[in-house]
Amino acid sequence: AAALTSLTRSKEASLAHELLTAGVIPVTGLFLTRATDPSPVVRRAACSFFEAVLPVLKDEVAAEVGVLSKLCLDESVMVRKAAVGAVCTALDACGHDWEVRRVWVTNVLPSVTDVEASVVEKGLDAVHTHVFRPLEAWSRNHSEALGTSKIGLLLENLRSEDVEYLQRAVRGTWKRNGQAFPPSFTRSLVAALRHCSADASWPLFLLALLEETLSIDPASVPVEVVLTVWKAAGLEASPVVAIKLLRAMGHVSGKVKKPEAIEVSTSLAGALKRLAVPPSLISPALAAFQGLAPRSGIDF
Repeated sequence: AAALTSLTRSKEASLAHELLTAGVIPVTGLFLTRATDPSPVVRRAACSFFEAVLPVLKDEVAAEVGVLSKLCLDESVMVRKAAVGAVCTALDACGHDWEVRRVWVTNVLPSVTDVEASVVEKGLDAVHTHVFRPLEAWSRNHSEALGTSKIGLLLENLRSEDVEYLQRAVRGTWKRNGQAFPPSFTRSLVAALRHCSADASWPLFLLALLEETLSIDPASVPVEVVLTVWKAAGLEASPVVAIKLLRAMGHVSGKVKKPEAIEVSTSLAGALKRLAVPPSLISPALAAFQGLAPRSGIDF
């Protein structure tokens, strides 16, 4: 396996390609054996082997991407870092594969909360490469709906814990950048929010990014953008999206001008009094209403 890995990265890469495609090398067996080896050095090598043969045998190797899930939780720091890198390589090569996307979300996103700083850095780099950078690219050329774009497919059907890890990545990025958001991040977030307001489409991950960004720095996104999103979605959005939007509204409530504060407060009060708010939205709706009260002058 070590020899083959080296061969794929040498001037004799074509020979390695021939050996792999000929089917004379038990690639899957080699990988699985080394991925479960007692030695962390060998387990790390298994990740390198995975990345080396992936370009040649995409479907065969990608089918074993689930094995990397365990390696992302390995007791060895070097193995966890290597596994995160291998999953990212699999996503680059086989982003069309639902299982590859699932493994990335459930294993790479959590790495941003690892106890080891170097693994956290690896995870933040991965989020920057596969979430923030694609969002920036989409915001410049949104030829397709965000929900069906590359990043939209990657982050569809997020579980509550996945959303939490994504938001932790936002905070980690802010800290790593000297307690400031990279201008490209906030610029692309604002552009995406404006475009989605026009399309009335609300991917959960986008509102999660908005909520966490505003919780850290309420001035990072213009208040008018949050109000535009509210007018387009409001309480009519799905409950999980509406919760994020209400919390985002709460973070900027002190900056909302009186006419807009009255408008939002009136709609919230009316929905609450009519019991037209799902139970999960009552608490964040009340919090947003109370945050706007000093500006709106409306008492519930």
